[in-house]
Amino acid sequence: MAPARPCPAPRRGADRPLPAKRRQVMALIGIFEAEGSGFHGTIETFLAVLAVRFESVVGGPEAAPDYRIYRGNAEIGAAWKRQTKANRRYLAVILDDPSLPRPIECRLVQADGAWNLMWSRT
Repeated sequence: MAPARPCPAPRRGADRPLPAKRRQVMALIGIFEAEGSGFHGTIETFLAVLAVRFESVVGGPEAAPDYRIYRGNAEIGAAWKRQTKANRRYLAVILDDPSLPRPIECRLVQADGAWNLMWSRT
């Protein structure tokens, strides 16, 4: 049996970021359905599949989130209503958990009758 060959060195150095065009790609990590004044659905990543719900927040300060996000009874995030320059509405979402190194920022956007949770590494 031949000895294992070492892995080739990566072509792109760690000090060279990916081109800006490639950084803008967003990945689908969840699919949701509107339910009453909120949403329910699933977040699916490489390591987890989570049933999640968005509950509308009534009242509160102007900067307060429009939705609180729950997995079971645990609050795992918040979302704010936003609008693009082209007048498309979406939710700016922040998910957080003690097991994460930092919060995850993503968007809940409507497409083809469903609501898609989109994420990109920034």
